[in-house]
Amino acid sequence: MIPARAIGAIKSRHSGSLTTRCQEKDCSLNFAGADQSEFAVISGSKYQKAENLKEKLADCIVIGRAGRGFVCSIELKSGKLGHISEVVEQIQQGLSVAESILRELGVSTDTIEWYPVVLYGRGIKPVDIQKLRKSLVHFGSGNGSKRRISWHKCDTPLSAILGNE
Repeated sequence: MIPARAIGAIKSRHSGSLTTRCQEKDCSLNFAGADQSEFAVISGSKYQKAENLKEKLADCIVIGRAGRGFVCSIELKSGKLGHISEVVEQIQQGLSVAESILRELGVSTDTIEWYPVVLYGRGIKPVDIQKLRKSLVHFGSGNGSKRRISWHKCDTPLSAILGNE
């Protein structure tokens, strides 16, 4: 569970890395109907710059309180996917950042739901789907088993990714 104080602390400590929209070019995550006081959206590029990280991060890292608490590491692709290995690495780095932020706040990641996601605009080639299906990422130690990356069309609602739709 992620307490309200943790979301507040994330918003305070990482204010320069926050964004109100998870969008890149023509691709975005749809927050319609979501209570934005219940989650924080971190821009991967802003966080990378603020923390002087060499590693590229997912475009958006969403940390929220719904259910048992959740983390989404989301890579946005309005055009081609590019190199799958880079996409996987960015999503993994986003999950690692979220885990680090939560642990700094004393929040256990053992029971938190987590979602590695690619949102895409154009169709994904079958060869890219095969590569995504073979790629695994990890998060935490309790629910921290490895997981495959899911893919959804751009403008997919957050609630659909969380399975609430």
